[in-house]
Amino acid sequence: MKAKKTKLLGLLVLTGSLLAATGHAADETWLGGLKNFSTDQGKVLLQLSRDLYQHKQLPDGEYIRCLLPVDAAAGDEKAKEEWTESFKMIQGAARRMGYGSYLEFVDLDERARIGKQLADGRWLRQFKNELRGCLYTPEVKATLKMH
Repeated sequence: MKAKKTKLLGLLVLTGSLLAATGHAADETWLGGLKNFSTDQGKVLLQLSRDLYQHKQLPDGEYIRCLLPVDAAAGDEKAKEEWTESFKMIQGAARRMGYGSYLEFVDLDERARIGKQLADGRWLRQFKNELRGCLYTPEVKATLKMH
């Protein structure tokens, strides 16, 4: 139990430091703290999040802050099944477009378009809505208005 608390505190500290960061790509340390998603799945969800809500002025830390609770909730049996299907859809879409994974898209506009289409699917639509609710806090809205 103590190890879990220590890990959680570490994630919170990391998240806080990422939130204070600039718009540069986040350190991938946060991926080690994922409980239910693999490292690759975490990377895909971060990129999908950025593709769905494209704000160059928002640091990755804002997106990661919203992904951590999604990862925690993904431990539920039904959620595991839904996420497994969702990642298969994402992977399948990338392969149909000639890429090995969602992260390998060369045409970034094409990747964003595919990501938005995928997010209209059942489970990913819920993810998109939860992400929107988490991202657009009053503080983030104020940041976006400043730029």
